[in-house]
Amino acid sequence: LSDEVNRKKTEYQKYLELYKLMRSRFEEHYVKSGRGGRKLDEVRDKYQKACRKLHLTHNEYVLLLCEAVEFEKDFRTVLLPGLLEHQQSLQEAFILAWKQILQEVSNSSDYTADKFREIQKKVELSLEAIKPSEEYKDFTEKHKTTPTEPVKFTFDESLVEDSAGKLLPNQLTVDNLTVEWLRNKLAELETSIKENQEKRNTLSSEGFVNGKTQPSDNNRLINGVDSSKKEINELKCQERKMLKQTELIKSALNELGCEEVPSGCDLSIDNQTFISNSSEQ
Repeated sequence: LSDEVNRKKTEYQKYLELYKLMRSRFEEHYVKSGRGGRKLDEVRDKYQKACRKLHLTHNEYVLLLCEAVEFEKDFRTVLLPGLLEHQQSLQEAFILAWKQILQEVSNSSDYTADKFREIQKKVELSLEAIKPSEEYKDFTEKHKTTPTEPVKFTFDESLVEDSAGKLLPNQLTVDNLTVEWLRNKLAELETSIKENQEKRNTLSSEGFVNGKTQPSDNNRLINGVDSSKKEINELKCQERKMLKQTELIKSALNELGCEEVPSGCDLSIDNQTFISNSSEQ
């Protein structure tokens, strides 16, 4: 995820440079062409496309950072501990399976002689002493490690220094270039959240019939305990990421309210010094 954030930042920088170049060319042709002409229209079109791409990339970067922060926290506090717990449960299931096999052997043993009865008693006591849930307690206590240090994901504010307030750190920009994209993204996230919840409900109900747990077969036991808990945790983490993103988008759209969508691309030339200098040249 860190690599993905860095790639998006690099992409942001690329489109920022392209935007600056197209803006400069637009201003230059605006002065030279006397504010009209086919060439100016072509340059204006390229400038608007560069502006739109920059604003969309800004929003993608903000949403990706939102996702990264949430995932990083869940990875440290839920997913990684859950993976270790799953592996421990898997080993405990193997112990339980072998215990059952040994019990079957014990139950089929010959009790006719005193010597065999004595051996049988020792075997039974040894089997009773096997407690799968406690077998790895000492091991995990001995080898446990300190939690990993948090990885911080922050918005590089140098990217928006020259945006004249149109692009702000950690804030989505809502304008005529991005509003439809944001609405589509919101609908996409809400659909994914619904699918996530349905899948989680299905996993939660697996193994239960009329409120009773289905008996486990040997294959399921040997392959480890039901992995649905691990999958459910992963789905919950995915949902939290998407909920954070939908919250961010809804907040940005709600701020707009019923007002007219602002223009994202500034087509006016307010830099009179630039115009004067260009005219003199």
